[in-house]
Amino acid sequence: MGTQSEGIAEAVASALQVCTAPIILDPAMIAKGGAKLLQPDAVAIVRDQLLPGATLLTPNLPEATHLLGTTTASMQAEMEAQGSALIEHEPIAVLMKGGHLDGPYSSNCLVTAHGTAWFEDARTPTLNSIHTGPDARSLRH
Repeated sequence: MGTQSEGIAEAVASALQVCTAPIILDPAMIAKGGAKLLQPDAVAIVRDQLLPGATLLTPNLPEATHLLGTTTASMQAEMEAQGSALIEHEPIAVLMKGGHLDGPYSSNCLVTAHGTAWFEDARTPTLNSIHTGPDARSLRH
């Protein structure tokens, strides 16, 4: 979504109601540095109208926090719990992007109504801090 207003979010939600293709929703609400990319009046539209139609929701930890109105996960158990809470808003699956967690590994958590799978890999030293998550070479259930 990113930098979108309530009107634009409503227009996207309306257009997607007739969409039959799988919908991957990356909310792009909060940048890694903490800047808000989605205007506050659009957050409820994303949560209440876009999440229920999504095939896959891919929030980072600050975005999940914003959607749920809770504190940011600081460990894997909290990350998994937030993914489970987002499933209650009826996307088919939630891929929690855990690049904001501390530690030598970057962890992503896939949550569905049927269970949870973890994708973890060692962090890659880089000057580019965008798209630096795991490459899913390892899977832990």
